[in-house]
This record gives sequence, structure tokens and C-alpha cells, in this order.
Amino acid sequence: MKFLRIVSILLILIIGVACTETAPSPDIEFPVYQSENITFDPKGGMEILNFTSALDWYIEMHGGDGWLSADQTEGVAGSFRVALRAEANETDASRSAEVLVCSGDLQMPISVTQEMYMPVFELEKDSYEVSAAGSELVINVFTDMQYT
Repeated sequence: MKFLRIVSILLILIIGVACTETAPSPDIEFPVYQSENITFDPKGGMEILNFTSALDWYIEMHGGDGWLSADQTEGVAGSFRVALRAEANETDASRSAEVLVCSGDLQMPISVTQEMYMPVFELEKDSYEVSAAGSELVINVFTDMQYT
């Protein structure tokens, strides 16, 4: 009788453990080719983040105020393509930001940088000759910036 009681209790425990639901792990998976560093051209542009998350996810951006944006900043479990867009960098300094893709307790950091804008300013010739008596001098300038 004692033996049947022990076996019954063990069966109840085994069935109870076997029927409990396990929560999905908060894994964020990036494809092998996805880099943890993104560098934007000074003219700006778009890069795609591909990832799969087992839980709801969200994106935090640190340091990209005004020049870096994402077309989605949160979602449910599944596979996603998030477009990161950088505005043109018309400053005289490089800039950087950190994008965190978060799911559960896990955070996947992505470093984003953008080089400074280097204007093009070229003269048609390296040197010009003007007569001593003076004359009109035409200098052709090629540039991608405005000047007066």
C-alpha cells in the first residue's frame, strides 16, 4: 500500500512537471552577415537591421538625436527588418550613436558612426597668369557647397 502511494505521488509530479509551459528564451538572433557596427556615408542613407526575437522587443537609441532614426522601434516576437536612416552630416565633426535592440533582459548593442562632411572645392587650374597691364581673370570653381 505504501508502495502504491509513493508511485502515485511520483506519477502526479511527473505529469505536473511535463505539462508546465516553458517561457520562450529572450534571444535576439542576427543573421551571420549582420554587423554590430554600421557606418553611414556623410551624405546620409539607410541601413537595414535584420533580426529575430523570441519575445516582444524594442529599440533604444542613444546619441543620434536629430540625425538618426528607425522606422520601427518596437514589436512582438518574430523576424523583423528595421530601417535605420541617417541624415546628411553637414558638420565639421564625425558623429556616433548606439542602437540597442532589447528583448527581455537581453540587449544587443549596435554602434553607428557617420564621418564628417568633406566639401569638394576645386579650381579648374592650379595657377593663373595675369599680364602686368591687368586683364579680366575668370576662375572656374567646382564645388558641392554654396558660396558667394
